Amino acid sequence: MSVHFGVQIYPTFFCRMNDPSYVKDLKLQLLSAVADESNAYEIVTELTEYVADIDEHQSREAVRAVGRIALEARFMCQTFHIFTSVGYAVG
Repeated sequence: MSVHFGVQIYPTFFCRMNDPSYVKDLKLQLLSAVADESNAYEIVTELTEYVADIDEHQSREAVRAVGRIALEARFMCQTFHIFTSVGYAVG
């Protein structure tokens, strides 16, 4: 279920390089929770950047976050296509 705040605050949940791993994990969970029709494109685009993270755990969590968004609502299928077309593979 998406959480709606009435304003677009989701960029505050974008991960920063110096964020500890546990903070990044929480931010990824929050990003997938606040994703909706109006911001899914921007959020999934941001998450695709994290897939290439040098930290394998972070990469996997980013993939899971995109998966949660894709499973949450069918209208995000087009946004999810952007992720799959990037061509990253997390082993």
